[in-house]
Amino acid sequence: MKSKIIQSSALILTTLFAVIATYISFTMGNILAYNDATAHLNTARRVIDNLTPGMVQLGSVWLPLLHIFEIPFVANYTLWQTGLAGSIVSGLSFIIASFFLYKLTLVMTNKPFAALLGVLAFITNLNLLYLQSTAMFEPLLMATELGAVYFLTIWAKDKQLRDLILAAFFTMLATVTRYDGYALFLAAGIYVLIISLFSNSKAKESSLIVFIALASFGIAMWLLYNLMIFGDALYFARSEYSAAAQQNILYAKGALLTKHDLLLSFLTYSFATVYNNGIVIIGAALTGMIVYLFSRAKKIYYLGPLILLVPYFFNIASLYLGQSVIWMPELPPHYDTYFNIRYGILMLPAFAFFVGYLTSKHYIFMILVVFAMIGQTYLFLHPETFAMTARNRGLVTLNDTVSSVNAQTKKASSFLHDNYQNGLIMVSSASSDAFIFRSGIPLKNDITEGTGNYWRESLRDPSKYATWLVFFVDRTDRVGKAMPPDTILSEKYQMVYKDQTYEIWKKLPKY
Repeated sequence: MKSKIIQSSALILTTLFAVIATYISFTMGNILAYNDATAHLNTARRVIDNLTPGMVQLGSVWLPLLHIFEIPFVANYTLWQTGLAGSIVSGLSFIIASFFLYKLTLVMTNKPFAALLGVLAFITNLNLLYLQSTAMFEPLLMATELGAVYFLTIWAKDKQLRDLILAAFFTMLATVTRYDGYALFLAAGIYVLIISLFSNSKAKESSLIVFIALASFGIAMWLLYNLMIFGDALYFARSEYSAAAQQNILYAKGALLTKHDLLLSFLTYSFATVYNNGIVIIGAALTGMIVYLFSRAKKIYYLGPLILLVPYFFNIASLYLGQSVIWMPELPPHYDTYFNIRYGILMLPAFAFFVGYLTSKHYIFMILVVFAMIGQTYLFLHPETFAMTARNRGLVTLNDTVSSVNAQTKKASSFLHDNYQNGLIMVSSASSDAFIFRSGIPLKNDITEGTGNYWRESLRDPSKYATWLVFFVDRTDRVGKAMPPDTILSEKYQMVYKDQTYEIWKKLPKY
């Protein structure tokens, strides 16, 4: 009875925190601060609102699960344009992640109050509270990861096939959420193999087969989708829109210094981890991890929660291989921005678990952890208190959005919104999704990369379909590169808007 009350309390607190944080984020105008958040909302909306609607609009680079979950909510214009469609999915993911964190900690400690404190370490992190109010991947990845680790752990303990199937299911969901899920799939597969080898069960070989077959289903479907739609099973990894292609551009400019530099990759992700999770909580978590390893590592099934550490190694590897980029002022190339620093928040599930475990060992730890959470929250809000937390690094997930915000994008999209009456708009979604979203114009009026023949024919002759043309002043986007010189363009169009970033042209009435 006591356990049920504490579990219900954890669920109520998590829901309350999610609603309050989203309300604050909404009233402060921060839900749409990430350009990626607007792009995720657009990706989901294009499935139902497009010149050529359908599942092909999910694209090829970003994995599809977040966008699929958002489709029912972005169908509502208000939820789409306010960003609350994404808040609903991320908020529910946040609640589910907290639930599995509670269950995992309870299984490992058999102490409900320790599990509750682990959840509190998770839900009081202000960086995560902001992210769960936005249409970003991280909360959903945490929910799928924690679900997979929880069911893997109890399967390893009790050897129930149902738990193995559920573990494979959540692992599969992670592999279609973010590519970090591929690392989870690998680690989970190794864990199942190890448990099977040490098992006395006659079905130990079949356990690994069942897990791999089910957990790899999402990867197989993604490869098949890319093959059928784009003619290349690895299109997501090597197309001009892929992360690798984007990072190669940065590398050529000397802006991807972590590539082939293991020390810098290690420092970059370690700094990102500290800034997102806080030095106080990390200190408590590392203490808890040491205690856990010494007290629990004797039994093989207790190694399951260590899978939560996989994001640390995956992100360092991604930086080293040049598949990812994180910038911060403190490390080379010393750009005055926090770009992608939010990746460090992916270590929070591990830290929260070990904090919860630590509190299970003695009531003194419970008291210290409560004070640690209060102190860490204060430092997030007042980073100037100490030199090591200065430079306004408190809410780095919110600071991360500063590099996404472009004043010219807002002005140009407002101009189109105010002056648009009818006609199709030719614009590159790969370069200008934030512009498209902020214009508030239904996506069925856009000619973008995903509109098939409309796009291909318009690249040759935009006047065939497009009333409006939107492209970068320096013409580095796909539309700008296809445009003829202004002297030819002005025969059928006239420029109606120009700033430091965008040009907008409108077709002349006679055409």
